[in-house]
Amino acid sequence: MLERKEALEEIDNSKVLGGKGDEKEVNMALTNIRANVPFLHEITSKELKPSFVQLDNDGQHYSVLIHYALLDDTVENSKVIFFHQYEKGFTSTYERGDFYHF
Repeated sequence: MLERKEALEEIDNSKVLGGKGDEKEVNMALTNIRANVPFLHEITSKELKPSFVQLDNDGQHYSVLIHYALLDDTVENSKVIFFHQYEKGFTSTYERGDFYHF
């Protein structure tokens, strides 16, 4: 049986720039990304929630990937929306192919 112990060191929540699955972590990452990325657009719907967020930064440009899932995750065959955005002039390689914005 595993027993929960206190963390060895405190995590700086302001450094969290990605999250998956855990609502608290995803929302924390989104809050931090909103503070750093000037072009971020988000989908607002009472039926959707962000389930994954990731910020990439090559030192000059930002790239943000957000996955939205149904708020009611008990629905069978539910779909996911992938929302990938980046600033003008940034070339990003994403696992499903290359994306270019000029």
